[in-house]
Formats: sequence, structure tokens, C-alpha cells
Amino acid sequence: MVSVGTGICPRCGGPLRLVGERISEMPDCARAQLKIVRLGRPKYGCRQRGTRYQAPAPERPIAKGLARRARLTHVLINM
Repeated sequence: MVSVGTGICPRCGGPLRLVGERISEMPDCARAQLKIVRLGRPKYGCRQRGTRYQAPAPERPIAKGLARRARLTHVLINM
């Protein structure tokens, strides 16, 4: 896994520059309210090598799922 937080290309040592960001939206439940949590994952690019790196996605209760822990708990309790 590549660490993009250092701002240095792990392969050539050159500087990384921000080239975009991937936004994930996940439904979540809090005290009878449904809210959308937006998580941003910055993307960086190395001009010297022409490569791009992205921060790893946060861990989720269900692989590739969108629901967060509170929403899953709410669904399980109210079944």
C-alpha cells in the first residue's frame, strides 16, 4: 500500500502534487435521523514519473458496502 500523506513519490523521491479527490458518500443513522457522511480521499501525482497515487479507503463493516456501523445496527435492531 502506498502512503500518499508524505508528499514524496515512493518510487523516485520527487514531490507529489494534488491532482484530484475521490468522494464517497455513505448513509448513516443518528437518533432517528438519516445523514450522509462524505469521505474525501485525496489523489496525488508525481510529475517526474507521471504516476498517480490515492489515499486508501477507510475500512467498512461490509466489504464494498456503503452502510456505516450505526446504520447496520439500526437495521438489525429494528428487524
